[in-house]
Amino acid sequence: MKNNEAVKVVNVTKDFYLDKQKKISVLKGVSLTAKYGEFISILGVSGSGKSTLLKCISSLSEPTSGEVIINGVNPYNLRDSKLSKLRREDISFIFQSYNLVPALPVIENIALPYVCPIKKWISIRLQIC
Repeated sequence: MKNNEAVKVVNVTKDFYLDKQKKISVLKGVSLTAKYGEFISILGVSGSGKSTLLKCISSLSEPTSGEVIINGVNPYNLRDSKLSKLRREDISFIFQSYNLVPALPVIENIALPYVCPIKKWISIRLQIC
């Protein structure tokens, strides 16, 4: 039987250093599994590490320790080109600050990653500006 785990997080920790002496442990041994077709919620008070966990799961911030698996692949073991492909095809991001291209309507912002490879898009934008 095929593995039906879309996301697997095993004993993930994330530490931030304020200076050489001061360490803040935001995530401490977090583990979870999300199966295909399953909806999960991550709840917690402000500052409890929800966004940090999501950044670790989505390959935007490497955990200090532990393992993240997306569709059977650890994104932190991938080369940049493979990681970009994984992010483009297997992960959806909705940022708190949206990160939209201001000159484009919403539908074009949504379609942008599918219509135009990033190198071509940068070239087009530079020519327009």
